[in-house]
Amino acid sequence: TIPSVDRSEKFHPNANAAMTVISTKLQMQWQNSNYLQAYQQWQAIQASSKAYDEQQDFSQNVVLPGQKPSILAVWLPDQRPWYSSPCVFWVAHFLMFSPCIRLAVGANSGAAMSFTYVKEA
Repeated sequence: TIPSVDRSEKFHPNANAAMTVISTKLQMQWQNSNYLQAYQQWQAIQASSKAYDEQQDFSQNVVLPGQKPSILAVWLPDQRPWYSSPCVFWVAHFLMFSPCIRLAVGANSGAAMSFTYVKEA
């Protein structure tokens, strides 16, 4: 776990659409942290040690727990379209119409939005 402070901007939803697809991503800011330097030192130690393996993977992947890459937001529960209910999804799934329902949801989801989580380590 990397300690960090949330520097994300406030999210302003587009409530004009009944449904909105929100794409999310994570941006890490390392300017005030020694994390990258410590990680590079660790890589150098591992690569120079006698236990070095040519197949060793030094890549890193920083993730935010609970972050979903895409979210379908329904702003007003009583205005949810009929085709977005779980019952319609399962019936369409069993009748092999789920691609049609997915296209209907995608076509009628309103404006797509994006949100970036900004974390300062």
